Formats: sequence, structure tokens, C-alpha cells
Amino acid sequence: MRREELLHHVILLGKAFSARGMDQHLRDLRVYYLALRHGLTSNKLQLNWSEAFVIEWMKMLRVPPFENSYPVLARGEPCPRCPSTAGSSVSTDCVFPGGARMRCQNCGCEWLEHEAPTWVQRHS
Repeated sequence: MRREELLHHVILLGKAFSARGMDQHLRDLRVYYLALRHGLTSNKLQLNWSEAFVIEWMKMLRVPPFENSYPVLARGEPCPRCPSTAGSSVSTDCVFPGGARMRCQNCGCEWLEHEAPTWVQRHS
């Protein structure tokens, strides 16, 4: 991915983090943004962030253009791939404000469980 495109994605992800009150993630992302902007990501600078990490967060938070990367299921739903008789074992890979990324231990399928934003719940 071109650096300009990745910078754009980092900005969009920062807005998604900010909207969810994910302040520590936002601070860490800002450091990654600065390093990326100044061409320092290939140096020996110790960063936990990478292009793949940014894209994965965009997928989980459903930030365009990655909003359809994972299927979204209701909380507690079984694996969408395994038959209901398979007794799929589901684990939580990652929890974030408003949802979680789930994984089936049988087949490796991943999906999201998202909660409705609080402003939607209050007005419905």
C-alpha cells in the first residue's frame, strides 16, 4: 500500500478510536502516524503498530473501506460456518468498545459481535 493511502487509513482509524473513547489506542496511533509520515517505520524505532495492525483495527471497527471484512453476528451466535451440531467452540480474540472479534476453534472462522451505539439505543 502506498504511504499516502496508509496515512489516510490511519487518520480514519484515529477518528474511529476517538469516537469510541479509545484514548490509549489513539495516543499510540498518533506516534505511528508521525513515524509513518516522516518515513521512520523501517528504522529500528520500536513500534507495535504496522500497516497490517492498522488495517486489522479498521476491519474490526468497520471503518470504510473495510466495513464488510468480517461478518457481524448477534452476541452469542454460533459459528456461521460450522453446523449447529458440531458444537463449535467460540473464543473471544479481541474486545473493544462496542464489540468483539470472535473465532471458532473448530474451523478458524472469525466474525464480529457489535453492540448498537448508545445514541441509537436511546432514540429507538
